[in-house]
Amino acid sequence: MIKTDRWIENARSIPITTLHWQVRLSEAGRLPRWKGSLLRGALGWALKVVAGGAPAPAWPGCSESFYVAVFEPQNGWKSPRAVPLWNLSCSDRREQMHAGDCITGHLHCLGPWPEWALQIWEEAFRHAVHTGLGEKRLQAELTRWQVEAGVTPPPVPPCDHIRSLELHTISPCRLKEQDRDLHELNGPCIARSLVRRLRALCIQTMDEDLFGDDRGLWYHHASSQLLQSAGESHRVSLERNSARQKRKHPMPALAGWLRLECSDWQPWAWLFALAPWLHIGRQPHFGLGAVDVRWLTTETPLSEINHADPSHDISALEHPRQ
Repeated sequence: MIKTDRWIENARSIPITTLHWQVRLSEAGRLPRWKGSLLRGALGWALKVVAGGAPAPAWPGCSESFYVAVFEPQNGWKSPRAVPLWNLSCSDRREQMHAGDCITGHLHCLGPWPEWALQIWEEAFRHAVHTGLGEKRLQAELTRWQVEAGVTPPPVPPCDHIRSLELHTISPCRLKEQDRDLHELNGPCIARSLVRRLRALCIQTMDEDLFGDDRGLWYHHASSQLLQSAGESHRVSLERNSARQKRKHPMPALAGWLRLECSDWQPWAWLFALAPWLHIGRQPHFGLGAVDVRWLTTETPLSEINHADPSHDISALEHPRQ
C-alpha cells in the first residue's frame, strides 16, 4: 500500500509561479511550427547577456552562473539545494507569420523562485524577442508579461467519483524508458515520469524525498493499476538547432490523447492534477510535454465518456486550465 497523505499535503504546498507572456512580431517571416526550442535558445543567449557569469546567490550551495544553473538542470538536480525547475509552454503552430501577429505562452516556475530571478526572466525575455527570433532574426516586442504567483491545481474530484482521466497533449512530449524513445503515448510511463519529476521538485523545494522507499512501489503500481482504455497518438519529428555546438539535434516526440482507468485513484489523482505544471516526459524546458487533464466522473454524461471529445484536439488547446 502506498502512503499518500503526507506527500499530497506537501506537494500541494509547493510554490508555483506562472509567467504569462505575449510577443508581437514587427515583421513578416517564417518560424518553426513548434517554437519551444526556438524560444529556449533565444532566452539562453539573452540570459548570458543580461545575467552574465554571476553566480546565483539566492540558492545556497549553487556556485554556478545563473545561466548554467537555470539551463543545465541536470547538474543541479544532484544537489538538494538546486535551482528550482521551470517549463516553457507555447502552443502556437503557425509557420508563416505576418507583421502584427502575436505569439502567446507561459513559463511555469516550479519551486521557490525569488523576485530577483523573475525579474531576470522578464529582462531576458524582452531582450531575446527584441534581438530577433529565428534564423532571419524577426524583430518582435514583448507586449504582455503577467506574473501569477501562488498558482494551485484545481480541486480533484472525490476519488470514488472518478470514472477515468483523459490527458491531451498541448505540445508534443518526449517519452523515454530504458534510454529508448517510445512510439506511442503510454499511461504508466507518463505516471512514472511524473513521479520522477515531482520527486526532484520535492528534494529541491523541501530538502526531502517524500517518496522515499515507496518510489519502487509507485513504479510498480503504475503498471499494475493504471489501465489505458482509449487513445490515439502519432509521432512528431522535431529538432533543435544548437548554435553553441553548431549542429542539429533530433527530438522525436509524440502528440495525441489517452484515457486512463484505475481501480484506486487515491495514489494517482493528485499526481496527474499537477501534470499541466510539471509537464510530462523529457526536456520540458524546450516547450515539450505541455498537457491538459480532464476528469470523467459519475456526473459526466455517458456520451462524453464513450467518445473522444473533438474539442480537446491539441490544435484547440491554448494553455492549462488555471
